Amino acid sequence: MFSVKVVQTFRVSVVFVGASLLVLLGSVQAQEQESTPSRLEFGQTLLKGRLTIYANGLSQQSGARQFADQWTYRAYGGDAKVSVSHVIASAPIADVGGSLRLWRGLMAGGGYSASKTLDSTVVTGSVPHPINQNNPRVIEAKSLQSQHRLQVAHVFGAWRFPIFDKLDVAAFGGASFFNLAQGVVTNVTAVEAGGPPFAAVKIDQLQTGQHRRNAVGGHVGVDVTYMATRFVGVGLLLRYTDGIVVLPAAKTGNLPLAVGGLEVGGGIRIRF
Repeated sequence: MFSVKVVQTFRVSVVFVGASLLVLLGSVQAQEQESTPSRLEFGQTLLKGRLTIYANGLSQQSGARQFADQWTYRAYGGDAKVSVSHVIASAPIADVGGSLRLWRGLMAGGGYSASKTLDSTVVTGSVPHPINQNNPRVIEAKSLQSQHRLQVAHVFGAWRFPIFDKLDVAAFGGASFFNLAQGVVTNVTAVEAGGPPFAAVKIDQLQTGQHRRNAVGGHVGVDVTYMATRFVGVGLLLRYTDGIVVLPAAKTGNLPLAVGGLEVGGGIRIRF
């Protein structure tokens, strides 16, 4: 009798526990199904009107930049001199990035810009005369082009001021991280252009190379945005960046090169 009651009780317990587990499992699944869209809605609500993505085409207004390298070597008992000058013209800049509104008009963001051009490099100098030491010969100038590529990562803080319903202005500033790849002349070999009276010399060989260096600078600027629709707009950007990249000289010393300057342009704005 005792065993029969135990079996019946056990069966009832198993059924009760099984039913309870089924109910609990169903409620958990229902909660998960409800929580998934609620999390998505929360994320959408959190980012709504806060995230901005931009793409710009910019023009550099600082004009051409210059730097020069000089060195000497011994020839005919005197010092031969070599001078290499670089003139870097302004190049168009591609600029992309984004920002996130944190509180009221306060925003934080980052961006990336890149420009690439070929500079004008001129090599010249002088070599002592093999007989008359007081009559050095000027090396016939030789021109070539060297690659100049500048990449910049920007990190900034900004404050957005609404002007009208669809128009606003943002003032921003922050740090800029420069990466410069610059082609250079590393060595020059000059030879006699003819026999006696040894009146002229010319460049026989040029050795070139490329230096890649980093630098940290800063930037400030203003962005004017007009939102044509709820999500898409156009913007005008004025930004001033500043930095100094230090390149190694061909023989000894360093060559400081100022990078950045005033950049003006515009592009598309997308807000979510």
